[in-house]
Amino acid sequence: MENLTAKQAREGILNETGTGENTPNHRLNDSDQTKQTKQTKQGVPLHISPDDLKLSDELKDNFPPVLKDYLNYSSPLSDVPDEFLITPFLAMTAATIGRARYIKMGGITIYPTVWTVLFAGSSTMRKSTALSFAKKPFKLLEKTFEQNYQREMETWQRLKKQAKEQGEDFNKPEPIRKSIYNADGFSDLTFWQALRDQGSVISMPGEFTALWAELTRPRNSLKDIALQIFDAEDKIRRNTRMGGDITLNNPVWCIAGATTLSSFQRSLTRTQRSSGLLQRIIPICMEQPTKEFKALTELPEPDKELYNSMNRDVKELHDLEEREVNMARAAKDMFTEWSHDLHNRATEMNKHISDIGGYESRLSVYVLQFALIFQQLDDHDHYITEKNMEAAIALAEWVFNHIIYMLDKNYIFNKYYADRLKIREIIKKQDSGKISRTQLMNLSHFDKEQLDRAVNSEIEAGKVKEYKLDTGGVRPKIEYEITSNE
Repeated sequence: MENLTAKQAREGILNETGTGENTPNHRLNDSDQTKQTKQTKQGVPLHISPDDLKLSDELKDNFPPVLKDYLNYSSPLSDVPDEFLITPFLAMTAATIGRARYIKMGGITIYPTVWTVLFAGSSTMRKSTALSFAKKPFKLLEKTFEQNYQREMETWQRLKKQAKEQGEDFNKPEPIRKSIYNADGFSDLTFWQALRDQGSVISMPGEFTALWAELTRPRNSLKDIALQIFDAEDKIRRNTRMGGDITLNNPVWCIAGATTLSSFQRSLTRTQRSSGLLQRIIPICMEQPTKEFKALTELPEPDKELYNSMNRDVKELHDLEEREVNMARAAKDMFTEWSHDLHNRATEMNKHISDIGGYESRLSVYVLQFALIFQQLDDHDHYITEKNMEAAIALAEWVFNHIIYMLDKNYIFNKYYADRLKIREIIKKQDSGKISRTQLMNLSHFDKEQLDRAVNSEIEAGKVKEYKLDTGGVRPKIEYEITSNE
C-alpha cells in the first residue's frame, strides 16, 4: 500500500468487528507461525553495528499507512536521517490520542505515553530539523485549536461586556488556549496547568540535557513525579506556590527531545545508567549521516496531497471517545511469545551488559503502546490486530538494537566518557592519522589529569594506540593514533 494515502488504504482493510477474542480467523495459521518464529526467535547479537541501527525496508513495510505517508512526505525534504523521523512522530501522535485510548492488562492501565530522545554523533545531524518535521502533520489540529480559542474568546468578551453594562457579576472563566506542545519547564506552573486542563501535552526540547538536569536535580522530587506521570497514575498532586494544589488524573505527558552524545555524557552520572527515568526513554542513536548532503536548491517541493491527508488523519485522533482497546487473540499470543523470548535474551545478555534487564522490561510495555498507537493510526474503530502487533514488535526490536548499542558503547554511562569521545574525534580529524600529546592537550583544552584519564581509558579499551618516539632528549615524544578496528 506504499502508493496509497492512509485513508485510501484504510478503506480496503478489516471488515471484522468486535474484540477478536472469539474470532477463529485471527488465530495464527502455519505460515503466520513460521513468520512469527523467524521474527521473535531471531536473537539480538551482543555487539550491534551502526548498520543495525538503520531503518530497513522490511521494517518500514510493516508500518501503518499514515506513518508510511509521513516518511514518504518528510524523507525527501532534507538530509535528516530517516531514523530520526519515526519516534518523534509517534510521540506527537501519542500526545494527540492522550488518555482517550488505553489497554488494560493484568490490572494495569497502559496509555500511549512515549518518551524518546535523538542522540546525534554531532551537532550537524539535523536533529532539530527532525523534531520540526514531526510537527507538520499536526498543523491542522493546531490551527483548529487556535480557531476555536478565538471564537470562544470573542463570545467570552461579549458576555463579559454585556454583564458589565447591565451591572451583573461575571464569573465565567476565560477560555484556555490549547496546544499539543508545551515549551515551559517541567517545574513551571504553566506546564502543570496545561497538563491538568488538557490531559495530555508533549515537550520537545531541542537540547534534552536541560530537561534532564531539571528532572534529576538532587534537591527536588521532580524525578519521582515524572515517573508517576509516565505511568499515568490515577491521581498525581503537586503543590505550587502560585497555583496552589494541582491534581492530575491519568495524565499523558510525552517527550520528543534531541541532544548530542557528548552533551548527554556530560550531564550523566554513573548511577543514572540504571535509573528508571533513563530506562523509560527510547534512545535513537545515529553517529553518522545516512543520506548525502542536500543544498536548499536541491530540495523538492513538499507533496501537498500527502501533507493534507496526514493532517486530516491525525486530527481525527484528537476527537476520539474515551474507551479501552482490546486485542485480537493472535495479537496477544504473538506478544506473549515475543515477551518471553525478549526476557530470555536479556537475561543472557545481562552477563555482558549490565542493567539491560531494566530496559527490557520497559520495552515490553512500549510494544503495547506502539501497537495501541499503530492501531489508532490504522483504524481507530478496530481492536489491535495481529498485523499492528507484528509492526510494534518489529519496531521494538529496532529500538532494542539502539539500546544495546548505547549500553555496549558506554554512551549511557558516566560523564567521563564524553572526554574519551572528544579526544577520539580530535585524533580522527588529523590528516596524518596521528597527533602528539602536546597538540592533543591544546586542542582538547584538558588538563593533565583529565587527559591522562581519557587517553588511558581509550588505550585500555583498544581504541587508541600510543607511540613513544626517542628524540635524544630527556623525555620521548608521545603520539597517538586511532586503532584500525575503531
